[in-house]
Amino acid sequence: MVKHILGMNVISSSVLNGQDNLGKTPLDDAAISENESIVLCLVQDHRVEKRLTVTKHLHWVVQKNNFAMMNLLMEAIPDLFKGIESEILLNSRDNNGDTILFKAAQENHLFLCKEIYERCPSLIYHKGEGGRTALHHAAVRGEPEMLKFLIDAGAKSYNEDDEEDIESGGGEKLHPKMLLTMVGEQGDTALHKAVLSHKLEAVRLLVDADPDFEYSSNISGDTPLMIAIREAQLNENKYDTGVSRMNPPS
Repeated sequence: MVKHILGMNVISSSVLNGQDNLGKTPLDDAAISENESIVLCLVQDHRVEKRLTVTKHLHWVVQKNNFAMMNLLMEAIPDLFKGIESEILLNSRDNNGDTILFKAAQENHLFLCKEIYERCPSLIYHKGEGGRTALHHAAVRGEPEMLKFLIDAGAKSYNEDDEEDIESGGGEKLHPKMLLTMVGEQGDTALHKAVLSHKLEAVRLLVDADPDFEYSSNISGDTPLMIAIREAQLNENKYDTGVSRMNPPS
């Protein structure tokens, strides 16, 4: 019905942007009521002004990890995340226990990752299912720009003044290379994951970020180097087998 009404050219922009007696516009009401479809219709209509006065009512967008809606609302509110309480960002989890920053990295929303990190930097160290960090997943995906951002963000050692850092105990000075060395439940660092996923550029970026670090073995007893050697041997064996099949002995 909303789409049908918006399709009526006779409706002026003054009506679509008009405020009620409480000062709310139709876009405000849609955001407050958490109506995703109506928000989408209004934001995509060129006659609707992309502005909101109800930022405090947008916590649901974060809690639902609705990145499509976040991107749309960022057009209306460039400072969207500044209006979201830090506790909402810190404590928002999906069914797997993953944070909003982890999910944004998982779906390769680089811009949103930067905005979320700027608002709540300690999220970069939080672990989700399997003890994974956002960097672990980025290493598996192998997106260079996302990896560069996470590596650079992890290299910033800081003291937290406004929030308690769950991983470090709150206010503690963090080691600038801490993120690179964090391991999941299987003992894998992000470099382990990158090697296992055959993401060469990810491997290069991670190694260059800390070339002097001696990576230990995971619970299977494998270091990143051992995994790389084994994977190379497997590929070589596959190649040799393929060649022998193409050129059987006479």
